[in-house]
Amino acid sequence: MSWTLASRGLRPRVRTVGRLAGDVRAAGRNRIAAMLDRMLPRSAEARHRVLVIEDRVPHPHFGAGNPRSNVILRDLTELGFDVTLYPLVYPDDSQGTAHADMPAGVEVATGRGATGLRRLLTGGRGRYGVIFVSRPHNIEVLRRVLPMARRPKVIYDAEALFCMREIEQRRVEGRPWSPRIEQRVIAREIRLAAGSRCVVTVSESDRHRFVAGGFRRVVTLSHSIEAQPTQAPFDQRRDFLFVGPVDDVRTPNVVAVTWFAQEVLPRIRRQLSAEVRLIVAGHQAASVVAEAGRGVEFLGRVGDLTPIYNGARVFVAPSKFAAGIPLKVIEAAAYGLPVVGTTLMATQLGWRDGVEMLAADGADAFAAACVRLYTDQPVWNELRVNALARVERDHAPERFSRTLKLILDQAFDA
Repeated sequence: MSWTLASRGLRPRVRTVGRLAGDVRAAGRNRIAAMLDRMLPRSAEARHRVLVIEDRVPHPHFGAGNPRSNVILRDLTELGFDVTLYPLVYPDDSQGTAHADMPAGVEVATGRGATGLRRLLTGGRGRYGVIFVSRPHNIEVLRRVLPMARRPKVIYDAEALFCMREIEQRRVEGRPWSPRIEQRVIAREIRLAAGSRCVVTVSESDRHRFVAGGFRRVVTLSHSIEAQPTQAPFDQRRDFLFVGPVDDVRTPNVVAVTWFAQEVLPRIRRQLSAEVRLIVAGHQAASVVAEAGRGVEFLGRVGDLTPIYNGARVFVAPSKFAAGIPLKVIEAAAYGLPVVGTTLMATQLGWRDGVEMLAADGADAFAAACVRLYTDQPVWNELRVNALARVERDHAPERFSRTLKLILDQAFDA
């Protein structure tokens, strides 16, 4: 209320609600958001509401980081949080399909994209206590659309430094960046986390990189899986197995399977038998099938992988470039299937050659490791036991859930 002289006396001049609204409209949308955020207290219920921003509805069969994201949604609901999933890059999953393997109680905001995210965040001030956003391209969008005033608390689930995949790919292909450019690319991606209450990574190596980049609160949240070793004995198993989607683009999986099929498998078959095969379970593209050559059987997407793991003797992870950690290796070990992988796979997991897995690079060395594990039962048994122990120690569901709860509790309390 303000006062002015009128008709020889003092009279209060009250600014009406209508006039106030007119002033606010003239100030523009940012000022509206700022003023309303100051005037309206956040709902107490927002403390338990989490907005999860992902590429897509994380159906586990998509592979990559989707199985882990699916577990995060499940654990958040079991921990008592109200969760809204916002698929940003691929928003058009139907509601029926979206909920097919989502935890009960998760609200899925499909069909909206980046424009819809802006509307959700500006129109729902105070609705979410925390935004849990995964992957660098998604936090870039979030930074552009998130209102400046009274921003919700953001947890950046980086998963990995995605640029490391391109750095490794360029090295493999013989066109590496200079060390100076590599460091610049890494630093640029690390800076995307600015303003986050917490940064989450899947590996210790990436955690250390964020800490070196100046972030104090960085937590490793790797993967959650229960060890359920299949029971078929060594002599009742056969063939090599790869699990993961292989599609048209030059993804790490496509490059890995093609290289193994064309360069490694023929060497193995010459030493063992022409009947030995590579079994590939996962969504596939016709072009990849055509390039694979002899001795490869593509099963397509398989609902229950247990019989597949129970029948295979050796799991192969021949990836030459990748970011984060190889979930496929962890899953194979959880099913009790010993692994031959590249040195990169072992390094990302912190596993030791000859202890939890066999690691080799180059077609001759990789084939030799495969033949060794395929024929040496004592080595097979030892790797199986050691890898199962690592899964139970590092990736137990209880440990994953406790860590996730700590991350959310500290973000809400910050």
